Amino acid sequence: SPPHQNGLPGELPQRPEVDLQYDLCGVEAEWRPAGGQPMKTWLPHVNIDVSRQFTQQSALHEQMWRVMREPGALTLRTKLDLTNLLRPAVQPGAKLDYEPENETITLGIRAEGPVRATLDGRPFESLINAGWGGEYSTAVAEGDWHDLVIELSHLGGAKPPVLELSYWSARDGRARPLALRRFLLPWAQRASEVAELADNRSLPELRGGDWLRGKKEFFGSEAGCSKCHAIRGEGGTIGPNLSNLPQRDYASVFRDIAEPSYAINPDYTTQTVLLAEGRALAGAVRTDGDKLIIADQEGKETVVDRASVESIEPASHSIMPEGIPKALGAERLRDLMTFLLNEPPPEPAEGSAKANQ
Repeated sequence: SPPHQNGLPGELPQRPEVDLQYDLCGVEAEWRPAGGQPMKTWLPHVNIDVSRQFTQQSALHEQMWRVMREPGALTLRTKLDLTNLLRPAVQPGAKLDYEPENETITLGIRAEGPVRATLDGRPFESLINAGWGGEYSTAVAEGDWHDLVIELSHLGGAKPPVLELSYWSARDGRARPLALRRFLLPWAQRASEVAELADNRSLPELRGGDWLRGKKEFFGSEAGCSKCHAIRGEGGTIGPNLSNLPQRDYASVFRDIAEPSYAINPDYTTQTVLLAEGRALAGAVRTDGDKLIIADQEGKETVVDRASVESIEPASHSIMPEGIPKALGAERLRDLMTFLLNEPPPEPAEGSAKANQ
């Protein structure tokens, strides 16, 4: 969604919704100083310089980089993904017209100072010193995940320890860095099978439901869903985006409709805004410069000056109206739920009987 403009000087642009994404990629790092308490933290990469660049402005990491200038030992633990390192990416469900041969991948470590590294418990072999404190490598068949542990001693200095990890193959001897997504935290569990997408088309609760009629209910005036909610790129932004509902179960989605205050998304908490003139407004609140925008359950937005606000208090209930199942009735509610819980049906082929209806 485009940011709201005309904010105060130096103020971050405001957006009607914020998506938070996270994963379990990274490296577990433990620093043990020669004297003092050990420190543990997360790093995005094994290469120290790469991690320093990606953790700028992080107070926790800045503290760690400072103490790592003193003598001590650094231990890095991660799971390393070596699948399809030098193979072209293909669309899901597609296949290459040939089967690439498995590569033998060589991992190389360069470090200033004594270092010990193991891959699945097997130590790296020492290579010829090329001006560094140590250079080491180990070969492994491409594919699957491998446990990597690196222990590096640092004698102290103006900078934290130096460490680089790269890979190359018998077919392509150029040393390459590993992408961030190739590192998984050592305690993270990998799913044994790829999770299947939910398929709600055969749910008994939706038997007889019509997706297209449900779409009309969603965008219609009686249910009024689209005044506040968007789905698949259409609708309002006052309430949460509902595009992920096909991955949820029937019972929880029905409960959200029947009891909208049962579980309120913390990003869309209803606020009661009391103005200096004595008027009270209730709804979802967002800022736009020196203005507040309060959106009510009808999708109507009221803009007020911040200076005119006496107080803002969170409400215990949602602005989403109750009674929608009763107002729609069983058949129309079933159509609405069919629309919410299923992706659009495939378009009929051109020239077919349905396409010509």
